[in-house]
Amino acid sequence: MSDELIPFTHAVDGERLSGLSGGAGPGEPARATAVLLHGAGNGSKERLVPWLSEFAAHGCHALAFDFSGHGESTGCCPS
Repeated sequence: MSDELIPFTHAVDGERLSGLSGGAGPGEPARATAVLLHGAGNGSKERLVPWLSEFAAHGCHALAFDFSGHGESTGCCPS
């Protein structure tokens, strides 16, 4: 099991979503998968790092990403 959080990006339609992933390593079974979502406004995945680490420490695969227009993701935040 890996307690390291790994950054990732995913490009879609000219936008880039930025995220973090951690937990069970390749080929290792995970107890569950947790997808953590931040709030709107000035939220970002960075606020979720303690929870990502906690899920990973308990054998779960966990990921969080910045919504479009938030944190390190490109795009506009709809008003």
